[in-house]
Amino acid sequence: MSSDEAIIWLTLGVARLGEANLLGWWRSRGLTQAGQYVLGESLPISWELSALEGDVSCATLRHDEVLARPTALHLFSDALPARHLALAWLREAKAEGRRDDTVARFRAWTVHEARRDIVEWAALNAPAGEVLGPGRRLGAVRSLDLKDPRRVGLIVRQLAAAYADQDTDIKFPYFDLSSCAELTRRSSRVVLFLRTPAGSWKHGTPLIPPPRTYAA
Repeated sequence: MSSDEAIIWLTLGVARLGEANLLGWWRSRGLTQAGQYVLGESLPISWELSALEGDVSCATLRHDEVLARPTALHLFSDALPARHLALAWLREAKAEGRRDDTVARFRAWTVHEARRDIVEWAALNAPAGEVLGPGRRLGAVRSLDLKDPRRVGLIVRQLAAAYADQDTDIKFPYFDLSSCAELTRRSSRVVLFLRTPAGSWKHGTPLIPPPRTYAA
């Protein structure tokens, strides 16, 4: 399985796992019997692909709603290729009238099978992270990291794996994204701080303790 294929299956797999008849994170019903009834009549060949497309959209909206800031980098974020690759694959498959065994596998999934497959495709176990409110912070990345395909692939796999050990009460996995501008501002503050004359004081607290001197 190529890196892009792994990203596609992980993204679609997480979107499917959040459906109402599995863990119900975004309550979509695309690949359920209700989804087949609604979509199957008008789209007899491609209804499963359209169902997954809807799952991805629901997952994206739910993440954006809960995490509510562009610097919370989640699996479906615009800044990552996961959602774009998954949707492009679905649309191409629909245009070609293509059926895929993995899509049929998604439809038949149990929660246990979904977790097992996601861990296998991610090729790593769920990272522990830190629970903060409704989110699960996995760490921090820089905007420069998103220009490195290998680093991006690892970020996507870590994010996807963080769904595999969750239950119905999800803590949405994300990385904090630091921009170059923010890192520059932080560095500037440090430089200014270090250039403060030794022994200067602010609000009764020394910015930099004066150096010790010793008699010759």
